[in-house]
Parts: sequence; C-alpha cells; structure tokens
Amino acid sequence: MTEDRSLDLAGVGKLAEAISDESWNQIVNTACYTFKELLAPITSTHRWSW
Repeated sequence: MTEDRSLDLAGVGKLAEAISDESWNQIVNTACYTFKELLAPITSTHRWSW
C-alpha cells in the first residue's frame, strides 16, 4: 500500500482521477472551443470601412 502524502482538502484529486481520459479530452476541447469563440470578436483584426 502506498502512502498518500498529498494535500487534497476538497477531494478534487480523487474526483479528477475518476474521470476517464476520453471525458477529459472532451471537457478540454469544449472549454478551448468556447474560449476561442468568446474571444474571436474581441481579437478580430477586421478593419471597418466607414
């Protein structure tokens, strides 16, 4: 038995270990896509012609 010396007060580490790799990939891809879509209008280099 290995001794766990990590500090995980909220139990987030155990929760993260319970999530499959495929699920993590989907969560990260969704977050990245959403972030990109939110920033696209702000960072657009489109030049307006008045």
